[in-house]
Amino acid sequence: MQFKRLNNMTGSDPMLNRRIVSIYINEFEILRTAVLELPQAENTDLIIAALHKMKPGMVIFEHADILPKFEAVINRKKNNEAIHKDDAAITEILMLTEKNLNHLKTYLKSLN
Repeated sequence: MQFKRLNNMTGSDPMLNRRIVSIYINEFEILRTAVLELPQAENTDLIIAALHKMKPGMVIFEHADILPKFEAVINRKKNNEAIHKDDAAITEILMLTEKNLNHLKTYLKSLN
């Protein structure tokens, strides 16, 4: 996977790309944890904050297509709808998140 926006932004500098990708991976993992904890969460503040931090990176790394899925689950929780650990929307988000994290980690390894 080639991240055109990232490379345009950094001039394809491998050292800078490595740093940015590492930070994004870390933040993506925090978001994944927030999604996992959403069913038992008292409020949505943690996931809203994590998602807000991720939005620019999701555009840069071409993951913006999953933003509506995160927002839909957050809205369900905000509207006091019951969300369970095996909820189909959460399962889909976690699957997409894992897939994207694997692509990022593969890309990161290719920069060495």
